[in-house]
Amino acid sequence: FVESGPLQYKFHISTNGVFTEEVLNYLSDKNFDVTVSMDGSPDTNDKYRTFPDGSGTASTIAETIKKLAQRKIHFNVRITISKTNVADIPTAIKYFSSLGVRFVHIELVSECIRAKREQIIQPNREEYLKYIKQGIQEASKKNMFLW
Repeated sequence: FVESGPLQYKFHISTNGVFTEEVLNYLSDKNFDVTVSMDGSPDTNDKYRTFPDGSGTASTIAETIKKLAQRKIHFNVRITISKTNVADIPTAIKYFSSLGVRFVHIELVSECIRAKREQIIQPNREEYLKYIKQGIQEASKKNMFLW
């Protein structure tokens, strides 16, 4: 219906970056914009994002990101910043660049139900500003865009 109708449209999906080749083909064919969540460099990410068996997701997410870049699918990586990963921002930017990432969305953790339960808190202002400035410097060297 949408494809044959008179309206212009654009679809966007947010994902943990774990999906099949079939899904990747669909996203490419239908011209989706994609946001992939990855919370830093591999070691940092794997502290927060794991498979049910406890193993880290970073290598799987990295492969997905590389495929998105190779297929020229418009995508960005979203990194959620907390007190425990704030210092990883500059390293994460370098790492994301090595995977073909050009756009990074940096978001402070929302201190809501899960975050409160697991005591995941925002960094203090000084820490955040220190590392976000370093991240901006890294991004500018790599022709990347942060928001």
